[in-house]
Amino acid sequence: MKNEITLVFEPEKMLEKAEIAGKAALTKPAVDALKQILKWQLDIENALAKIKEAVPMYAEEFMPGFLGIVDPTKELSVIYRVYGSKYVLEDQQLAQGFLKENVRYEVDADKVEQYFADHNELPEGIKERERAKKLSIELKKNNEKTARAQIT
Repeated sequence: MKNEITLVFEPEKMLEKAEIAGKAALTKPAVDALKQILKWQLDIENALAKIKEAVPMYAEEFMPGFLGIVDPTKELSVIYRVYGSKYVLEDQQLAQGFLKENVRYEVDADKVEQYFADHNELPEGIKERERAKKLSIELKKNNEKTARAQIT
C-alpha cells in the first residue's frame, strides 16, 4: 500500500479580507492545513538531523575514513563534508608571511536613513538595493517559534 499526500493550493479559498490594512486573514481550514504542513516539516527536519548524526557514527565503526554513501540510482548525494576554514590564525606576529588582508566596506544604513530624512534624496554613490520579498509562515506554540517555512 502506498501512502500519498496531495496538497492543493487554492488561494481564493485560503484568504479573506482582514481589518488590518495590507493584510489578509486565513480561513480556519487554511490555518489548520498550514499548521499541519509545518508540523510535518519539523518532523522531517528532525528525522533528517537524526539520520545525519547516526549514519556517520555507525559508518565510522566499520569503515574508518568514511566519506559518504553511494546511491546506485544516482538520485541522492550523501557526502561527509567538512565546513569552515581549514586553518585558523593563532599568532598574528608569527604568521605574517601567511596572512592576506581583507578589507570590506558596508553602507551604514542609519546614516543613509538620516541623510535621506534631511535631504529627501540618497547620498551620491549610494542606491537602494532591490530586495526580494519572502512570505514567512511560522508555527508558534506559547509565543515561541517552533517551525518556519519561507516562500519566495
